[in-house]
Amino acid sequence: MDTDRAVSVSRLSKSSELLEVRANAFAAGFLVPEEGCREMIHKLGKGAPSREEISVYDGEDSLTIQKRNIRSEQSIQLYDAARMSFYFGVSMRSMLYRLKNLDYLTRAELDEKLQEETGYAGTHLRHLMMEKDTNDRLDEPDLFRLTVLNLALEAYRRSEISKGKCLELARLAQINEDDVLPILYMIAQEDVQMEDV
Repeated sequence: MDTDRAVSVSRLSKSSELLEVRANAFAAGFLVPEEGCREMIHKLGKGAPSREEISVYDGEDSLTIQKRNIRSEQSIQLYDAARMSFYFGVSMRSMLYRLKNLDYLTRAELDEKLQEETGYAGTHLRHLMMEKDTNDRLDEPDLFRLTVLNLALEAYRRSEISKGKCLELARLAQINEDDVLPILYMIAQEDVQMEDV
């Protein structure tokens, strides 16, 4: 579309120019393709609709079963976005906007996650995502470590495991406890806010 133009450098000051908007939209779609993003959300066990309908045919008739998904279990957390940002090789902020554009986050949720991302827990999540021994972003040991951490954090958020068990799992995945504690604190604060509502 812009082949007739000279090469230009992206700058924050040009962010509202149509050329820059188009370039950013293309980069988001190229680096985090919609199907890849949806597949990753599915692998995290999230993004399901509030109700699912399944029809079972028994040879004579069909039986329709409805399953209701718990909204709080489907909600995207900052650590989910961090895990995805590591996988796709983009910043957490870019990942959050992509999740919003694919309707996994509402505007209010995006604003909340952006605030968390710049906070103490977000800093530790970024540190965990950048902790690499190799340049290969798909290095299996790192993906495995971060997947274990993601699962442990989600289990803690759902009150399936204790804080101590979550920290133990982080240690087993060779993740520094000091990086996990602020994230656990952020999750605990969200739970307190939900109880106040």
